Amino acid sequence: MRSLLFAMLLVFVASGFAAAQDLSSFHASAEKLAAAFKKGDVEGITQAYADNARIFPPGRETIQGREAVKAFWVEDVKGSSDLVLTIVDVKAFGDSDLREVGKFTGKTTGNDPQTFAGKYITIWHKSGDKWEITEDIWNLDK
Repeated sequence: MRSLLFAMLLVFVASGFAAAQDLSSFHASAEKLAAAFKKGDVEGITQAYADNARIFPPGRETIQGREAVKAFWVEDVKGSSDLVLTIVDVKAFGDSDLREVGKFTGKTTGNDPQTFAGKYITIWHKSGDKWEITEDIWNLDK
């Protein structure tokens, strides 16, 4: 009986350790994406999205597919700078899916730059060793 309890404890601890490792790989992916947004690096941003990703930009129709997502960000990044993403909460759903809730700040570009802030929810899926965004929705606070 003691051996069974000890074995169950080991499995529980090992599975918790594996989940922590997966979250650390997610955080590395999220940090890479945040750095790409801050630099306005559309290629870096786009690489975070799955081939069949969907984004739900405010006031626009749903955009689906990595190439369509890239086309959106090419235009959108031109109009903003100093974008900072901050993760507020992460919740894992099984071993390969999670939901990220966060907030963002930035500035518009042009002759009269304005600051802006908003919030987002992003769904990530782990495919092999890579975390990829499958759904992404956001809106502005004002």
